[in-house]
Amino acid sequence: MSTLSQSSFSEDESWCNKFILMLVAIQVVCLWRTVSLVTNGMSHDSSLLPSLAMLVVMIPAIIMMIYINYRNKVWHFFFRILLSGLVNMFILCMIGQFVGIAGAVVWIIAAVFVNRHRFKIFTNYKKYLTYIVATYALTFVFNMFFGVAILTHGVGTMTAVIAPFIPSILVLIWLCYLLKQEIKQGRSFWEATRILALMPMSCGYFFIGLLTLVPIKLFSGESLFGEEGHDYLAMPQE
Repeated sequence: MSTLSQSSFSEDESWCNKFILMLVAIQVVCLWRTVSLVTNGMSHDSSLLPSLAMLVVMIPAIIMMIYINYRNKVWHFFFRILLSGLVNMFILCMIGQFVGIAGAVVWIIAAVFVNRHRFKIFTNYKKYLTYIVATYALTFVFNMFFGVAILTHGVGTMTAVIAPFIPSILVLIWLCYLLKQEIKQGRSFWEATRILALMPMSCGYFFIGLLTLVPIKLFSGESLFGEEGHDYLAMPQE
């Protein structure tokens, strides 16, 4: 491995460790604050210390996320599709309001059809796709079964506090493993986090973005995502 490659690998590992540590700190402080509120009868005085800890953790976490999404060019992508996304959403809401749900469903189906070839890019990143889908599915299924258990059998207070954190802990462990493996295989931390951020963002856009048909720079699919087959998830070349 060249000196440049070693330096890049070390930087990626360092940022990955900082990122995971930040997420772990958020989980711990959130759990601490929740437990403190429940065990002390929702007293705000008793939760003052964990609330301060939350503030101390969240401020640098927000700054870190802003910087990470700048380095991996997620902000560039977000602001590029923002206006088009808002216009598409506005039109969809108007159709739902004046035409009805059927009209909105037709718009969504048409948008998915128009953007179908852009969905294919997701298959280049099956590990990420599996992780993202499983994250939503695991959280939904766990919360559904846990909610049913509370309604039918009742659950102890502390169990009710801790249980909702289980899916997020499992997802965090999986995320740590995914990022570590990707970095070992040569993908940069910046590209890995970019893919994780852009997959759900672009997927959401494709479900409403029928205006990608319009040959205007601010709306056309080619100007927003590139020509058909272009990998818009990968890090842009400098």
